[in-house]
Amino acid sequence: MIEAPIARSDESIIERCVSENGKYAKTVFRTLKQKENVSCCEVQLCTGRTHQIRVHFQFMGHPIVGDDLYGGVHHLVKGQSLQCCSLKFVHPINHNKISINIDYKQLIQLFNVL
Repeated sequence: MIEAPIARSDESIIERCVSENGKYAKTVFRTLKQKENVSCCEVQLCTGRTHQIRVHFQFMGHPIVGDDLYGGVHHLVKGQSLQCCSLKFVHPINHNKISINIDYKQLIQLFNVL
């Protein structure tokens, strides 16, 4: 679990950072598979701060592979490798509960390429 407040960086209107002056943020994760220098993790957001997963993992010293904004540049990956496999929300007009899921095992197969 990562509990660290997130604020806008003083140096950028886009980038965020962990800061004692930030808003409360909590991310729960578990490692599904590991290799020498990369891990495939399942992540659950308990709060919804801008760039929360990216900021929290960078703060812990493990930036998202391919994320050039938060230090995860990787020679095999162009663009961040953060993927969503489950999304739940209430539709803003008809108020129906929407749930979208994919099999995360497919994402683990992609992980094997790294």
